[in-house]
Amino acid sequence: MPKPTPTRDADRTRSAILEAAFAEIYRHGFQAASVGNILKRTGLTKGALFHHFPTKKALGYAVVDEVIAQMIRAQWVVPLSTADDPVRTILEEFRKGIDMLERAPVNLGCPLNNLAQEMSPIDRGFQRRTQKIFELWVGCYAEALERARAAGRLERSANPRELALYLVSQIEGLLSLSKNAQSTEVLRVGWRAMKSFLDELKTDQEIRHRGKK
Repeated sequence: MPKPTPTRDADRTRSAILEAAFAEIYRHGFQAASVGNILKRTGLTKGALFHHFPTKKALGYAVVDEVIAQMIRAQWVVPLSTADDPVRTILEEFRKGIDMLERAPVNLGCPLNNLAQEMSPIDRGFQRRTQKIFELWVGCYAEALERARAAGRLERSANPRELALYLVSQIEGLLSLSKNAQSTEVLRVGWRAMKSFLDELKTDQEIRHRGKK
């Protein structure tokens, strides 16, 4: 059996640090996140951690750039890139997120929004990074909704970019309310309201098409 290469070992170590750092930051926020707890999770020395990330802030930036950005891509960008029915996909992916939070022991809300609220007012690096991910999220919605409008699934009067921004803000607002209430029922009520709202934007052609299925 071939031995792991030093590069592969380094990549694994780096991934383990990022995974542990994400969990710590998600639970406690960036400012209260403990490097000691991250070391306990990974079994690494402080020297090994700082070999990969020279400062705690550099580690936090990497969590945003690599972990949280990938989460948004996996939940929204990839499914919507090939969706025949973008509106249905948005609702389905949101519902999957609700189901996942319902299974969690504690509702910690949205990691992207948590960091944006905590760090954007006080650190330009975090602000730029979280804003870039929000733009990615809104942008993938806008592109998908534009396809839906072009295909006759949405009313021509719908503005895809404005609708995308509205939907993302609604989801993030609901996640914040749900986190504060420690109840996913807030999310389920919001999901039903969002579905009703989007149903109003469907064309007669799309309603007939859905009715045949």
